[in-house]
Amino acid sequence: MKKSKFNPSQNLKLTPRQVATFELCMLSGWALFTLYLPDFFISIEWLLRLLLIIPWIYICYIHFKQANK
Repeated sequence: MKKSKFNPSQNLKLTPRQVATFELCMLSGWALFTLYLPDFFISIEWLLRLLLIIPWIYICYIHFKQANK
C-alpha cells in the first residue's frame, strides 16, 4: 500500500472548533505583535482597514455566487 504524502493544497476538512481555535491563535498573535509596534501600525491604518474589508467582500461574493446556483 502506497502512503500518500501530505498535500497542503488539498481541501482540508476542519471542524468549526478547529477553525475557531486557529482564528483565536492568530488574533492573539496579532494583538501581541501590535503591542510592540504601535507607531508603525498607526502609520499604515488605511492599509489595515483595507485588509479588513477585502475578505468580507470576497466572502459575500462567494456566498451570493453559491446561492444563485
